Amino acid sequence: RRRQPRIVSSEEMTRWLRAAHDLPPLGGWRAVSIVTLLGLLWVTGMRIGEALALHVDALDQAHGILTVVRGKFGKSRALPLHPSTVQALACYIDHPMRPIQASAASPIFASTRRRRLSQAAAQAGIDTAARAAEISPPRPRPHDLRHTFAISRLAACYAEGRDPQAMLPILSTYLGH
Repeated sequence: RRRQPRIVSSEEMTRWLRAAHDLPPLGGWRAVSIVTLLGLLWVTGMRIGEALALHVDALDQAHGILTVVRGKFGKSRALPLHPSTVQALACYIDHPMRPIQASAASPIFASTRRRRLSQAAAQAGIDTAARAAEISPPRPRPHDLRHTFAISRLAACYAEGRDPQAMLPILSTYLGH
């Protein structure tokens, strides 16, 4: 049985990010990584596996583009990012606590063990933060942020008086479908 997607409210996301910021060890790299990962998933609707597979050279800071090279079914796509998202990723990549040097081929999301952040480690940190945020059950999963992103984009179309049907092909491409 598949669990129904859960839409995450802005208030829940704020609590989730605050709880991630307080992950042990306090002020450590783990918290920085989980906060940045959650933020990226929230604002882009990326799959967690796509985010964890990113290399430093996937971020074009000058043009505000993030290139997903290894999307589902091997598809690639370019995601335009808000300047604040570009800045957050750039700060994460250049963070003084970063355990591995930020070269073009190094992973964006790095673990304290000087390797790519694994899905299991990311999931554990995300789950711990969701529990600490005391978000009512069912607790959100990373993939729920993808659903939340899609719904919020369509709701914005309605609010702006635009045709949501016209937006669907664009949204579908952005999400890598």
